[in-house]
Amino acid sequence: MFRIRHGIRDRRIPVRSDKILYWIRRDPKLRTNNDQLSEEIKGIQARMQALEGQEIRRIDKEKHQEWQILIRDLFSIPRDRLFEELQRNNLSEDQINIFSTLTVGIPHISSNHPTLYMILQKVSREFEIDPVQMLNYLKEKKFTNRIFHLNIDLRKYAVEHSVYDLKEFLEQLNMHPLDEDEQVLLQPLFRIICQIMKQNDL
Repeated sequence: MFRIRHGIRDRRIPVRSDKILYWIRRDPKLRTNNDQLSEEIKGIQARMQALEGQEIRRIDKEKHQEWQILIRDLFSIPRDRLFEELQRNNLSEDQINIFSTLTVGIPHISSNHPTLYMILQKVSREFEIDPVQMLNYLKEKKFTNRIFHLNIDLRKYAVEHSVYDLKEFLEQLNMHPLDEDEQVLLQPLFRIICQIMKQNDL
């Protein structure tokens, strides 16, 4: 391609990258500089990957901690309701503690403790959650740290709203969103908890 530049006929000749590499390989000085640059780029890439890995681990840890806090405070009312029913049936403390034993699952409770299983089913229905999930969350709640609580924020949200959206609640607190399956699982329970809190606050 030709063009006029300051009255002089000028021709643009494209420079091919393979020609540049050819001259770099021929010139020892250029080759050395290119090798050094390549090593520096590799070093930067390795550090970037390490930082990305650290950030992913930090976010995963943060999400898990937030999840633990949510489960602990969200299941306070279901746990209290469960214990009311257990005490109403005059069950011993040892029987009540079966629910928080990590190695005990639904098959064992249904086979060996039919009264406990019946009560668990009843309370689970009240909060629209499967008994298996209820039991798992209650166990998780027991072993969750007690540093931070959502109770105040949860009660405030319940009083100020008439439609209760768990996703919206988490967004307001700048918390990480739940996985889609768990969001669907916990939404009905969240709605019922908010309704109870609002009614108790009237």
